[in-house]
Amino acid sequence: MAKAVGISHDSVHRIWKDNDLKPHLTRTFKLSRDPQFEPKFWDVIGLYLNPPDKALTIQREIFGQAIASLGYIGSRGVHLFSVVNENLPVPCSAAQSPLPSWCPALPSGVPGSIGNPFTGLQVNPNFGVLSDAAPTSTSRYHALQASLNRQFGTTFQLQASYSWSRCVDIGSASGPQEGSYGVTNPYDQSLDRGPCAFNRSQNIAANGLYSLPFGPNRLVSGWRLAGLVTGASGIPVNVLDGFDQSLGGGAGARPNYSRAAGCHPHQILNRPIAGPAIQYFNPACYTLQPLGTEGNVGRDSIYGPGLINVDFSIIKRTKITEKLDSEFRAEFFNLFNRANFGHPNPAVFTGPTAGQITTLATPPRQVQFAFKLVF
Repeated sequence: MAKAVGISHDSVHRIWKDNDLKPHLTRTFKLSRDPQFEPKFWDVIGLYLNPPDKALTIQREIFGQAIASLGYIGSRGVHLFSVVNENLPVPCSAAQSPLPSWCPALPSGVPGSIGNPFTGLQVNPNFGVLSDAAPTSTSRYHALQASLNRQFGTTFQLQASYSWSRCVDIGSASGPQEGSYGVTNPYDQSLDRGPCAFNRSQNIAANGLYSLPFGPNRLVSGWRLAGLVTGASGIPVNVLDGFDQSLGGGAGARPNYSRAAGCHPHQILNRPIAGPAIQYFNPACYTLQPLGTEGNVGRDSIYGPGLINVDFSIIKRTKITEKLDSEFRAEFFNLFNRANFGHPNPAVFTGPTAGQITTLATPPRQVQFAFKLVF
């Protein structure tokens, strides 16, 4: 009998050719056309190609009623909307004399740099900042995904999934309501290229449902237990000045690294302090950049705290008549009452709470009961 020994780069191209695959198509197929094929390795793959999106999934029944899958997903976005100041800030090299006091005598270089800072004026001085959602951004997303589904007879089923991903874009926002900031330097949008504001690089989830094997008695039958466990790494933190020190017209100006002793670009303290609060990062690791310039701290340069949550349910379903059922549910959210901390204050120079966490990302334990009739 034919046996699969794995998937090589050449194998994928051969399968593509044998199955007459074309772009913009989705196909699922086996590694052999032999009807007696009994593979000992990954035997079914799914290929999706729709430029700029792509995906490859490998699936296998590894033992009785347990199906595992492993896949890659990639995506590229172009002409995405970001908030841009259309009334561009004037750099010193384009300003009329007399130059502001912080401008070099002979300014030169990229607008917003030390040699060519912004003046605080706009190209059209009759207006201030003119924010617009312009299709000038791009994004890229890559992810490794794995899952396992297992059925244990008719009483217990289990599902688990894991993803390891990275999303990079410019801005992450077409408006301030999306929790991010517009482009800080319209002359060079690459300065705002960084992790997506919503990027959680690792996510894991597992859920199970167990039907208790009690007898046909109406009082003891119909009981089920359900659980859901979720875990995720933190989302990015965009460390900011807290005001428009760059004079670029936006609120997203970022500082310089101070290079103080004991500091490094990815330093996390995560230290409890009075308040109660958490001193998540050290404000002393940053210093205010010169007026009219962009700092050297990258966008979304550190990551916030992750979270772990467990939910649990007890369900009792009772058949009252042939056409009428009842269902009682007791649901416990955040079963272990774990404190999942929120986002730190990213504004370094606006107050004593810089770098501190004073909120929770998830509520404390909640218990609710429900009853319904199904007919």
